[in-house]
Amino acid sequence: MQKITTTMMFTWVCLLGLELSINGTQAYAQDCKQPLSQSIFNQHKQQLKQESFEEDRMKMATTFLQQKRCMKVSQIKTVIQMLNFEDNQLTFAKMAYKFAHDPENYQQVVAIFTEAPTRKTLTRYINKQK
Repeated sequence: MQKITTTMMFTWVCLLGLELSINGTQAYAQDCKQPLSQSIFNQHKQQLKQESFEEDRMKMATTFLQQKRCMKVSQIKTVIQMLNFEDNQLTFAKMAYKFAHDPENYQQVVAIFTEAPTRKTLTRYINKQK
């Protein structure tokens, strides 16, 4: 078990061989060769919509990411837009980068953030991962 900490939530998640440290901002995943199917993603999206609390949505989103491991940038963007707090959005965006099937398109994720400091933080994070 690893503890994932953000300013908005605390949660324990079984990582199944995955190591995460958001504050240290490291994530390791297997090669992302097969992205999540759209039908499975749509089911997950419906579950997220049913959660009324941000903390529960964040917990569900991170758990789902860790279990499925590989998502398209368009799917990652959708999840981020379902989160209300920018801290959670940024945390998820950082975590999801290593699970992106098409990381060459991750600028699309950066572009959804409205605050320049957040965009800079995420861009710096991505550049360090390359």
